[in-house]
Amino acid sequence: AFGHPYGFVPGTSIFVKSDEGLNELAKNVASKKGMSLNSGIIATGDQFICDNEKKEWIKKIFNASATEMEGASVALVCETLGVPFFILRAISDGAGNEAEFDFDKFLQDSANVSAKFILEMVESL
Repeated sequence: AFGHPYGFVPGTSIFVKSDEGLNELAKNVASKKGMSLNSGIIATGDQFICDNEKKEWIKKIFNASATEMEGASVALVCETLGVPFFILRAISDGAGNEAEFDFDKFLQDSANVSAKFILEMVESL
């Protein structure tokens, strides 16, 4: 209604860049652990994306590698307060593709891997 671009939140940027130092630290930790770590733009919104057409639209508009529903709130608060941050995500499905798996097991496994990963990052700081 106001002519703002998609993704606009008043008083903030559409794109919030994570901290390069923390990104590098995460890459180093992943390398030490023999883990695959992908980087890219994460689109965050107020919807669970389960439609290929919507997924492709988000990919085209924002050049996004992934979508989720929580990261932007962290990024916007950190940007506002001048606090360095990075986002670590475990991707559970393909946002529109078949997602038949044990989500509870995925949740537990990814939480354990993420916690160990972050603890190693903290030790490296």
